[in-house]
Amino acid sequence: TMTEEPPAKQRRLAVKLSASAEVNEGSRTTRKTAAATQVQSDVASAPRAQAPALRTERKNPTARTDSAPLAPASAPRARVQRAPAPSADGEEERTTHKKAKVARDADECGGDEERAARERAYTAIGSATKRRDLIWFNQLIAEFAQRRQLHLALMAYDALRGAAADDLRPSEFTFASLINACARCYEPEQALWAFEEMRKQNVAPNEVVYTALLKAVCQAGMLEKAAELLAAMCAEGLEPNLRTFNTILRGALKHGCKQAIEDTLVGMKKREVNPDASTYEYVVRGLCACGDLAGAKRAATQCEDDGLLLSSTANAALATEAATAGFRNEAFAAIDRVLKPQKQQQQQKKTTATDVKAQNEQCVLQQSTSRKSLALFSRHQDKAARKQCTLVREYLTRAAKGASLPRYVFPDECGMLAPTLQGTPTVDLHRAFSNPLQPLFIELGSGAGDWIVQRAKKDQSANWLAVEILRERAHQIWSKGVLCSVRANLAVAAADALALLRSGLPNTVRATGVFVNFPEPPPSATSAEAGEANSACSTLVSADFLRLAHAVLARSGTLTILTDSKRCATIYEHALEAAKGLFSHDGPTWWIAAVPADYGTSYFDQLWKNGKKSERYLFVLHKD
Repeated sequence: TMTEEPPAKQRRLAVKLSASAEVNEGSRTTRKTAAATQVQSDVASAPRAQAPALRTERKNPTARTDSAPLAPASAPRARVQRAPAPSADGEEERTTHKKAKVARDADECGGDEERAARERAYTAIGSATKRRDLIWFNQLIAEFAQRRQLHLALMAYDALRGAAADDLRPSEFTFASLINACARCYEPEQALWAFEEMRKQNVAPNEVVYTALLKAVCQAGMLEKAAELLAAMCAEGLEPNLRTFNTILRGALKHGCKQAIEDTLVGMKKREVNPDASTYEYVVRGLCACGDLAGAKRAATQCEDDGLLLSSTANAALATEAATAGFRNEAFAAIDRVLKPQKQQQQQKKTTATDVKAQNEQCVLQQSTSRKSLALFSRHQDKAARKQCTLVREYLTRAAKGASLPRYVFPDECGMLAPTLQGTPTVDLHRAFSNPLQPLFIELGSGAGDWIVQRAKKDQSANWLAVEILRERAHQIWSKGVLCSVRANLAVAAADALALLRSGLPNTVRATGVFVNFPEPPPSATSAEAGEANSACSTLVSADFLRLAHAVLARSGTLTILTDSKRCATIYEHALEAAKGLFSHDGPTWWIAAVPADYGTSYFDQLWKNGKKSERYLFVLHKD
């Protein structure tokens, strides 16, 4: 029976054994580990590619996925029902068919280097099949999960099933990696399928498996399902740990579920799991997004009592909610905690910094690239928090001293069209805007709202509708509008973008322009705690989307798409070519590499500029 090892130990073991190959080249163990090292190198060079929806239809048409599709955006996505474990011949035939299809897709959307990298990945899967090595299979699936290549992780699992025997069966590590791949690719239904598959294979789940599954469902807003899974986990005698609870809190924060936050805190107290700084950040931000300033203040106080430092992002959320709710002193107190001198911040961190450094020293050496990305992202978050607090302070300064601040309530007074993900909102222009007859511009996936608030403030002769599926971000957009005194011509819809385009606008409403700015999420760390964001291409810009955008636009309307990814730009070109007759463009290509100086900026734009990523591809499409 083989002993399972964590991926980091497997990699260190492979390196050590690879070095011993010079001494004992005839050894079978040496040959295997040396080949494994080469496979890992090949897999690391493979480009990130989109996992096709193999088993279930996506319930969220605009949920961001792992990466750019292998096929043009206009090509239909394959829907393959999972069959019983195939024979070896059947497995080989199916794998050959998949390889041929992917190769054809790569010819259209990728270059020679990408096709070669995919072939190396397929070769690695074939080598694992021939060697019948469980650790090899597990390492491959873990590597594919880390790189958000769900379709390759599924192919590796299929190959393992095809080669399964008494001495070669999937383990809990196999399924933990497979479910993690589904979670990182925003495929909760496939993660649930993998969990059921684990049950069928008589493999008992552990805490790691459950946490990965909770991550998949929570980030999709399936918080009731998360509660069921947590109860099942406890019923099986497994103890949820801090990471498990923080995973649920992150989902509750994003989707604005106050009840889930409160239930999770009760569960942590019941099981004597002590919160950390991340716990308090999620709680404070989540309660602020739900309008519970009193609860957020209590959590911030408890964080301080526990000797932990509340993040600048959480304090910025506190300052914003206090200011918009009319509490001047509380807002200034939170601002001071963010804008105070850096040396004071460092003194407060000193209690835990030494221990953290000692524990992570080896990890820093092994994952320097990932940690550099995390450091960049953290610095940008801190910068964004300082910017937000400066905005709050300017808002408070404009108000007359001694005078009561106006009190705004989210979402009742902001033109908020749908505070939850349930159902499809219908835009009521008379409720949303002071002058509903003005031209309408829509931004899909507005994020924190930097871009659309700037545009609405600059052009008050038009109405601007921000569409954002996550409630916390919708709250941020609304708050920025209040702080910048942009309310008459700005409205927020916490809704699915495609659903709103499909049925959320009255039949008589036509938009002058639709904007999609940086549909890709920002790059982040690759750890389980901080890696839910990814830098892959979005599936929003598809053939279906183009048809819906064409229908909602006025006769002279324009669709504008801005991305920083050349690969995404190529995929969008394929979609536009396939949708001939819908849109036209000026110039020789669909996109231009220059962005007008007055176009405006956004959170993602600033993040990638800080990371020295300056490429931009701007699509300005005219409705035909």
